[in-house]
Amino acid sequence: MSSISIFDMKYSDILLKNREFNETISKESDINISFLRNITIEPLLPYFQYECFLKNIRTNIYTCDYDNIMQSILDDSSELYAHKSKIIFIFISLELLDASFSIGFENLSEKEIKDHISEITKYYITLLDAIRSRTNSIIVLNTFEIPSHPSGGILDYQKKYGKINSFRK
Repeated sequence: MSSISIFDMKYSDILLKNREFNETISKESDINISFLRNITIEPLLPYFQYECFLKNIRTNIYTCDYDNIMQSILDDSSELYAHKSKIIFIFISLELLDASFSIGFENLSEKEIKDHISEITKYYITLLDAIRSRTNSIIVLNTFEIPSHPSGGILDYQKKYGKINSFRK
């Protein structure tokens, strides 16, 4: 299948190509994919589908309602499980999960930082254990964006509980 580089295409071209591919690729190549998120990813999905189509894969995509990740995971009768996904992508913004940790980090003591890290870790363990107990799907976890310019500057990297090292934990 010949293709144009995705970087040379307009969004409307991507949508048109996806419609064309969808009609020509065999349904036998269908793969169910789910996206759980508390960020807006809908504009990216056509690009994802286009890249899959280039590999002769037709995608059936389910996205959970915005910021309903845990609800979708814990409800055994949710669309997430009815969709029978082969792959589940999870996108979580730390700012929405724990704003005082990500935005107000500079005001936290070392003990508070450790407590936030512990709570975030517990959330992820609960989330992943719940999914794994209900499905054998491949899970792709998009972790947090590391700040490119921490408020502590270069010295932040030297601190065990500086913003950069804390986000990496």
